[in-house]
Amino acid sequence: MARRNDHSREQLKELALIAGEELIDKQGLSALSTRKIANQIGYSVGTLYLIFNNLDDLCWHINARSMAKLDELLSRNIGSEHQQTPSATLKIVADSYLDFAARWPNRWTLMFEHHTNDEISTPQWLNDAIEKLFGYVTEPLKALNPHASEASLTLATRSLWCAIHGIAALNAQGKLFLTDINQEPLVNDLLTRYLSSWQQETFA
Repeated sequence: MARRNDHSREQLKELALIAGEELIDKQGLSALSTRKIANQIGYSVGTLYLIFNNLDDLCWHINARSMAKLDELLSRNIGSEHQQTPSATLKIVADSYLDFAARWPNRWTLMFEHHTNDEISTPQWLNDAIEKLFGYVTEPLKALNPHASEASLTLATRSLWCAIHGIAALNAQGKLFLTDINQEPLVNDLLTRYLSSWQQETFA
């Protein structure tokens, strides 16, 4: 078993997060615990709590890594297509999000199903990571309707993101209730109708 001085604080943090991700990937969210992570990396639970405040804090850091992975996927996929239209960019964003959910379903689920005590605030660095992801939707929407207000852009961004997330969630759970259709035409229909309406919307 490793001793406390075998790794630096940052190395121990990395080991713990990797172990947490592996537990989630292989056994699901219910398997995630500080005890299991500590056992897997060969340290005590007490040592783990010198790195993370609690299980919520550890989950936030795992979520931040997942968001960074999604950010990388979005950036790479958008960057591989040159001179695409804003609508095409949003299609890439939607497809990338669905791809991420399919590749890492348990990590994706943790981002939305981990609940913390109402008295505990989400750290600002995690909120910043969320806002960065929203930017992949906001910028194309702004290009499609340059006169949209900031409030309208914020609302449209979240509405469209939530709609795409809903399709991904129902598909992941096998609850689309459609035997002759998959998520692809649903996303295409959503984007076509929403963006058509968005482009025609006028703002004072």
